[in-house]
Amino acid sequence: MKKNKRIIAVLAITSILAVMVFQTLAFFTAEDTALNRVTMGNVALILNDDTINPETEALEPFPEEGFNLVMPGDVVDKIVSVTNDGDNPIWVRIKLDRSIILAGEAADVDFNVLGLDLNDEDWTEGTDGWFYYNEIIAPGETTENLFTQVTFPTSLGNAFMNAKVEIDVLAQGVQSQNNGVTVQEAAGWPAE
Repeated sequence: MKKNKRIIAVLAITSILAVMVFQTLAFFTAEDTALNRVTMGNVALILNDDTINPETEALEPFPEEGFNLVMPGDVVDKIVSVTNDGDNPIWVRIKLDRSIILAGEAADVDFNVLGLDLNDEDWTEGTDGWFYYNEIIAPGETTENLFTQVTFPTSLGNAFMNAKVEIDVLAQGVQSQNNGVTVQEAAGWPAE
């Protein structure tokens, strides 16, 4: 029994010494954190579809209801361009959905009977039906006009009376940084 008391006493003293040793040990420490925040850029554009008001000679949005009572020989202003409304430079393309709907007939009419003054100097028509702007558009900049007028030739006959002409314009933009050297090489266009 004396032996057990001695072992318990030795264990108790060893435990007390261990606690004293750990209490006397001290270390210098330091701590720091860093917040790494990266804000992604954006791509945004404004499709400009304008006309010239003959009374003021100022640009105005093309009327949603269009123009009525156009006659053969008339020229209608339709001025189409794109403005980069985002924070980063972009490539731009435009698609035109054009149709002529004859009154009382379901016949398809080739839109090319009408004239569009397409700008083929600053825009390139792709094999996919899109018109690609040849230059990068910086934030706040606007492309040159794709076209400015629609001409209704005097050769249009009675078949075109009360016909409806529709030109729907779709514009798309995609980042230009790290995305091709030319607009035709750019990837990531939105799906139609």
